[in-house]
Amino acid sequence: MRAAASCARDLRGRSAGDVYRHQAAPDEPIGEHLLDKVQLPDGSSIVLLDWMAEMSKDGRNLMRLDVEGRVLWTASPLDSTDCFVGIDWDGSELRANTMSCYRVSIDPNSGRVEVLHFTK
Repeated sequence: MRAAASCARDLRGRSAGDVYRHQAAPDEPIGEHLLDKVQLPDGSSIVLLDWMAEMSKDGRNLMRLDVEGRVLWTASPLDSTDCFVGIDWDGSELRANTMSCYRVSIDPNSGRVEVLHFTK
């Protein structure tokens, strides 16, 4: 496993088991790109990264991290030109909006994305 600092610098090669500094200070690489974070009851968290950051160019800017900061899953947008722009957690359901104006439901256990409706 790579060290947390090197993972924080290069999120393109992220995969399950990589470690991220999701509680980094604003001057650290991931800290400055963190847009939103939802803490789950088991101590893991869902993080939304800035879709314009170099590390999120593939649109895969929504992930779940375990308590150690390892990636459990990374949600895939609807297509390679899309990305996630907002998240909502109501205590049991995770929903997100995409840049292409879709409201989606995301399985918090697997990261599987299901389209709910087009919002525009």
